[in-house]
Amino acid sequence: MSLFGTMKTSVSGMNAQANRLGAVSDNIANSGTTGYKRAETTFSTLMLSSGGGNYNSGAVQTSTSRSISQQGALSYTTSETDLAISGEGFFVVSDKSGSFLLSRDGTFQENQDGELVNSSGAKLLGYSYTKGEPTTVVNSFDGLEPVKTQGGGMTAAQSTKGVFSVNLPANAETVGSHIANVPPSANSPFSAYSHFIQLNDQAPDLGGAVTNIYYTKTADDTWEITAFADWEGSGATFPYDLSNGDISMRTTTLKFDPITGYLLSGDPILSFEPEDPSLLDFSALTESANGLGSTPKSYQSWNLPSDVPEIDTASGELPASANTDESTYTTKTTLNGYLGYSGSSSLDVYLTKTGPYTWDVAAYNTADSTAGGFPYGLSGSAPLAATTFEFDPSTGAMTSAGLLEIPLMSGDTYPIDFSGSVSLPDGTAGWVDTSSVSLNFNPAEPVVEKQIVGATTPAQNLATSTFTNKSSLTTYDTLGNRIQLDIYYTKGKDSTWEMAVFNHADASSSGFPYGADGSSSLVTKILTFNSETGALEGEEQLEIPFGSGAPLTLSLDGTTQLAANFVVAAANVDGSGASPAIGYEISDDGILSMRYADGSLLPSYRIPLAAVESPDNLTVLGGNAFSANGSSGVTTLGFPGSSGFGSITSGALETSNVDLASELTDMIESQRSYSANSKVFQTGSELLDMLVQLR
Repeated sequence: MSLFGTMKTSVSGMNAQANRLGAVSDNIANSGTTGYKRAETTFSTLMLSSGGGNYNSGAVQTSTSRSISQQGALSYTTSETDLAISGEGFFVVSDKSGSFLLSRDGTFQENQDGELVNSSGAKLLGYSYTKGEPTTVVNSFDGLEPVKTQGGGMTAAQSTKGVFSVNLPANAETVGSHIANVPPSANSPFSAYSHFIQLNDQAPDLGGAVTNIYYTKTADDTWEITAFADWEGSGATFPYDLSNGDISMRTTTLKFDPITGYLLSGDPILSFEPEDPSLLDFSALTESANGLGSTPKSYQSWNLPSDVPEIDTASGELPASANTDESTYTTKTTLNGYLGYSGSSSLDVYLTKTGPYTWDVAAYNTADSTAGGFPYGLSGSAPLAATTFEFDPSTGAMTSAGLLEIPLMSGDTYPIDFSGSVSLPDGTAGWVDTSSVSLNFNPAEPVVEKQIVGATTPAQNLATSTFTNKSSLTTYDTLGNRIQLDIYYTKGKDSTWEMAVFNHADASSSGFPYGADGSSSLVTKILTFNSETGALEGEEQLEIPFGSGAPLTLSLDGTTQLAANFVVAAANVDGSGASPAIGYEISDDGILSMRYADGSLLPSYRIPLAAVESPDNLTVLGGNAFSANGSSGVTTLGFPGSSGFGSITSGALETSNVDLASELTDMIESQRSYSANSKVFQTGSELLDMLVQLR
């Protein structure tokens, strides 16, 4: 060990303690700086190799780190623009050069342009609501702009959604004789529907099954499809007798996407006859007004049995396509009320087995039939359409074209596609006869609305209209005009209530009629309640048209029918009248909303937070700012309160995370260590002097 080595080691010790004192000094000086993060000095040894009885003293080196991830305490203020983050995350700010930086300094104030800037002049960044509901760009700063608190001006917001729930008295007196226009699934003598088709399958001298299919628009973009299969072909109608098994009912509700027109939800398959399966497939239905919907077409995937007898041509029998008194057939299907075409003609489609794997197919207008069926019109005249189906003897698959195109009186052509049909022994396991239809519904078709019959109700809008209960609700149009909605409830039979809504401005001096006698209400809806629980059944919202603006969607959630008085349980709608901006407020999820004189709030900006994988490794910059680097990880953005991000508190600041007691302790320790190292240096210097003076 050399004296020079001893002195160099003590010098490194003094430098290390000086560095530590520098960090302590910085911490104490910034103990009152908002969002400041404590600097900490750590020591590590620098060793030199020693040997042969000699010891070579090394040195000490220092490194400085920041406790950036350590939360500082919150100090509450009286300024709404003072912001503090509780939890993970940083404000995204831009400096004077336009660089994006991260900061926990929330001492924001308005500059001359109404922008929020912190104590170092960095601008707070956020997403504007001018282009709709903001979303973050997770891995970049695209879309951010300086947050401003000016420019609110006058505003008006249309009412577009709300909640209106009431209790309707279960013991109130009912009006009317019955409820009409209930859907076919109710199987009521008062059932109503939008469209109807009938499939009538028969064989010569035998009865045949009749399937009646009802299409009913029950709400916007929503259709109920109900089918009744009458196995005996009795010609029954509403109400169908479902008690003895001769008639079966199947029903489904399909909802269509209002944008694309394609099926959105609901089971499109109706299945009958578990022992001899058959399916009705509605998966090709659409509802579109832009011409992109399905083209009307029928698909029949049937088994035309290979083991049924052929017609006896030797005895003079002719196939259906011959259209004479001698014509016969194997099976017949009558299509009534096919959808998508004008007119209401009925089609008789005959399938006649003329060879082991050959079937004659012919279609006629039912109206042209004679008393015995054949001939249709003049004997020997051609059918509307005819073709021949051929099948592979080994597989039963169809080998011919399976399309039958039938010209209609309207000038249209109705295609029936049998290409999926086969010819297998009757009852072959695994085969299911399937009938499907491709059809486009017009979204402008009216909804089939239930109505009370046998009484003059508000829906009829006559001077003599009577009702059970009434309430009103204030809403706003696009210009901020107040619109009072008068809402009438009228109790009908079987736990049903009519709900009718009118614009109060149209009311006559005595209430009814609103506008012209008998004119329509804004909207009328029949509410149905569970007779046991009093809960509202079915769709729990109402869409009320609002002039040229969007409709008001009014949730009826919570509406009940209980043995109590009429009570309004909830009445809340959005929207506001014309009002000037008088201030703003910032919520804990980062939304800056302008506050208007009428008390309403209108979102203006949403402030995101930024996060990195290793906050303590961020690069520390002046002005209480940080920047990301390779060690800190990639910057990601998210809204306050979402996963991995803290919340924002308005009217508060995050103080520094410096503990003065700890800093003073570190200062005393550094002072003593520095003094000890200087003493070692002094001793080495004295020994060196002594060595120099030796003679």
